[in-house]
Amino acid sequence: MKLSRYEVESKVNQIVESIAEENEVDKNFYGDCYPLEVMMLENKITLLTDEVDREELFEEIKKVFESYI
Repeated sequence: MKLSRYEVESKVNQIVESIAEENEVDKNFYGDCYPLEVMMLENKITLLTDEVDREELFEEIKKVFESYI
């Protein structure tokens, strides 16, 4: 089953909040808008039906955000 755009955005928001909390930084530590790489990965996730593949891309998104710390 595919995830809706809203579901993907919610998961990414949880990732951002988790990283911000762990590192004691503001929730917009990455800048004014999500990095292009994150937005591209979000688009890919909405097309995937395999949960394992989606989780791998969410991990990539986490790594991108962590690179901004």
